[in-house]
Amino acid sequence: MATIEFVTEDYVQQPQVVLASFVNTVFDDVDAMMAMLAPLLERSIPRRRRASDESRAFLEGLSRAWESARERRAALTGPVGNLRGPRLERRGLKGSELEAKMLAWDLPRSQLRADLLRRGRTYQPEDAITQPNANSHRILPLPRVTAFKQFLVRRPTLKGILNTASTTLRYANILLGSILKELPGGEFFLEITELIENVTKDVADSKYAGPAQVQELRQPAGTNAAGEP
Repeated sequence: MATIEFVTEDYVQQPQVVLASFVNTVFDDVDAMMAMLAPLLERSIPRRRRASDESRAFLEGLSRAWESARERRAALTGPVGNLRGPRLERRGLKGSELEAKMLAWDLPRSQLRADLLRRGRTYQPEDAITQPNANSHRILPLPRVTAFKQFLVRRPTLKGILNTASTTLRYANILLGSILKELPGGEFFLEITELIENVTKDVADSKYAGPAQVQELRQPAGTNAAGEP
């Protein structure tokens, strides 16, 4: 099931609304992915002390970097909504070109959302999952999952879910790259989303996402019901 509720006319008549919704959605998506990645990264920390210290420093650094990007969200989402005319057309951010990029992103994202709803446990109220939020306008949100149901040897496996999350970010980053060419100073967001894309792929390829090793991913210690510190 598609997660985008925009129609063809929207990409022609109000592309700036589509773009603002997209960028806000990517912020929320990465938030959800970080909540999912954190306990997996914790699990992957080696027991050897030096390697353990380095891995923990990386995990803490990644979390700080994303928190810094989140704090600058308004500085990016506001200007996106003000893009007009030639600035949109020369970057393929209007009409059929924009629609194609959005639909390419939505293909893996729709699969990811379905997989998370099927295999994940979320502590969010139902309307937070089934209805677009105010910032995302007409794009359905990803559930914030911090635990997975057992028997992930069945499809979709955790490895498959992480690979789909990485693919979703890859397509998001293509569109973000086009947007940020018109918004100097927003490169910080693309850089952190590309980093998280690569980390997600690396975790998917590691033994910690394999069916024999992962039966259930539990809510990380020290977090509340929403998986937040």
